[in-house]
Amino acid sequence: HTTQAAEYAPEKVKKAEKKLEDNPYDLDAWSILIREAQYQPIDKARKTYERLVAQFPSSGRFWKLYIEAENMHLQKNNYRKEMLSA
Repeated sequence: HTTQAAEYAPEKVKKAEKKLEDNPYDLDAWSILIREAQYQPIDKARKTYERLVAQFPSSGRFWKLYIEAENMHLQKNNYRKEMLSA
């Protein structure tokens, strides 16, 4: 049985999560998680974005990242639907 990529968490992500346990406002740790989330499908990344905006609810920058990720997902789905119906 092989470990799926979605289940794999790089060591740097694990370290960032540990840092956030000690200090939930550690922006360096959040940066690592955000970068990792940007390479994940939205279904996997959504939890990270939701934690981010819950921790920093007044940060327009973080809300923008989340909205852009959701928007990219919607655009990809719409493109797929258009290609299938063409």
